[in-house]
Amino acid sequence: MVYKPANINLSKAQVEKAIKGRPIRLAHSQLGQGSNVILLHPTNYKLIEQAVRKGKGITLHLAPGEFNATLDSDIEGTGFIDWIRNSALPWIKKNAPILKPIASAVADAGATLFPALAPARGVLKTATGIGAMPKKNVKKPKGSGLYLSKPAGNGLYL
Repeated sequence: MVYKPANINLSKAQVEKAIKGRPIRLAHSQLGQGSNVILLHPTNYKLIEQAVRKGKGITLHLAPGEFNATLDSDIEGTGFIDWIRNSALPWIKKNAPILKPIASAVADAGATLFPALAPARGVLKTATGIGAMPKKNVKKPKGSGLYLSKPAGNGLYL
């Protein structure tokens, strides 16, 4: 898929909404302005072109592929997304062994003090893997074929 670069002046709140998969409202003054570049699907790009021609704003729903293409690109000027890619993600990955237990302890304390936060604790457990339940009923392969460990059946085992 060939995505097209578009200059859009996004606020931090709009980026956060779009990352969560919610549509964002863009004023006409934000379209084609600013230093933020985002790669858009041709359909979304066409919608923005039409909105600019008409002098109106637009409600835009960005697909995950558009974010991934923007993050994977070497385009400079993607603004907040540049910061996430170049600074935040590498730092989080580098410090994950330290951050995961801290985040888990803080979330446990928050869920204990504020029972309304208990569902959020479940989400954090799923995201970090700390405190998550192990997978149950993992099916082992059966039958003939090439296997790395010996299952029930005939085959070549490594």
